[in-house]
Amino acid sequence: MDLSEFRLRRLPLSLRVAAASLVLALAIGEGASLAHLVNHQGKRDDERGLSLVDVQGAYHGVDQPSRLASALDTAHVRDHAPDETELAALKSWLAGGRINLDYDDEDRLGELAPALILERRCASCHARTPKDVAGAKGAAPMIPLDSWGDVSRVAFERHLEPTAEEILALSTHVHALMLPIVALAVGLLCLATSWPRRIVRWTVAVGAVGMLVDLAGWWLARPTFLAGVLPFDRMPFVTAVVAGGAAFCLALTAQLALVFVDLLLPAPKGPPSPRP
Repeated sequence: MDLSEFRLRRLPLSLRVAAASLVLALAIGEGASLAHLVNHQGKRDDERGLSLVDVQGAYHGVDQPSRLASALDTAHVRDHAPDETELAALKSWLAGGRINLDYDDEDRLGELAPALILERRCASCHARTPKDVAGAKGAAPMIPLDSWGDVSRVAFERHLEPTAEEILALSTHVHALMLPIVALAVGLLCLATSWPRRIVRWTVAVGAVGMLVDLAGWWLARPTFLAGVLPFDRMPFVTAVVAGGAAFCLALTAQLALVFVDLLLPAPKGPPSPRP
């Protein structure tokens, strides 16, 4: 039989069972890799779940001012907190080194304790269950300020250093050698299915390009990588890492699904017909 006419559905039952087992094992490995990614990278910004900030911190670094401190200079805050003494007290609190200690220290700060100011000026709208339902429009309920657990998420500055270059080089060494082998094996299996050729070819192509974009983005997103040769903003490459990784993951999942389902289908009758 010509290799171009080879189809998984024509394999003996024993080999089809073996191929299906390998596909399921790869699927388990892919799921474990995603779980490891979420568990390992999702802790960088001290918030639950994997976010774009986690990815930015891993490959580019994060240097963000306090969201609450930045909000104090907006027209929205000036309109709703006209007391300059309270505003100055909040700014002094956020600029100091006792943010968590002074948050509700009424003994030392009295009525200017940040917890009391936020309760008077903000909590009626900025709460998980707003008291002023009519005034809690837009993003107000999404930025609750009525408890320390919520305030702490926006009160602190964020400084995240990217992964050390030696560790990133080791990770690249492992992934850049293993992922193409996995992609090649799964791609060849997918090409041996009976699904329409155009779907199969584009699924394989999207996965390969996504993998390349993902791996290259790890380094291109670093501000210090070839800084003298590539003097431009690296933030778009953080998005490229996410987009490339997602494309590779989805394409690989689709290929595994196509192969597994094809192995379950009955063998076609008659001699193999050439495929365009």
